[in-house]
Amino acid sequence: MERMTDRRSDPLGWLDHPDDVDRSAQPDNRRKGARTMNDEHWFSSKLRDVDREECLRLLRSQQVGRIAFVDDSGPDVLPVNFTMDGDDLLVATTGYGALARGATGARVAFEVDGIDEFNEAGWSVVVRGRATRESTFGQSGARPHPWADGTRNYVLRIATDTIAGRRLIPS
Repeated sequence: MERMTDRRSDPLGWLDHPDDVDRSAQPDNRRKGARTMNDEHWFSSKLRDVDREECLRLLRSQQVGRIAFVDDSGPDVLPVNFTMDGDDLLVATTGYGALARGATGARVAFEVDGIDEFNEAGWSVVVRGRATRESTFGQSGARPHPWADGTRNYVLRIATDTIAGRRLIPS
């Protein structure tokens, strides 16, 4: 029987065959990010910058990220579904919500990540750019598909000004 690598069982893309991993070897106190009794780390880790192409690949591998913007109440961060159109991100929301009011025409930050709590490793990509209302879709015809119910036909395009990523790698 052919094995399939499922993104949900290997969110960081580090395992060739997730079925070969003995998850019973994981100590109970390490589940959900708990520390050991003496608070020692399992591994020493190295922090590495991620180049632009790898950042874009990681962005394209995800469906959910967090958008940071400022509205009348101050800074806010919301989880949203998104899709990529070239190097730009598209987010669908309601036209009357806080995201549409606070982000349209403003500079925003957008973050996606992958975390491996057991190995104390992961990655993060942050995009910064201006969010504008999208009235037509690019050549790819990309359109975000929100998980939340309701009418979400107000689409924000985040034009990528800067993109940066970091990866925490166990030694």
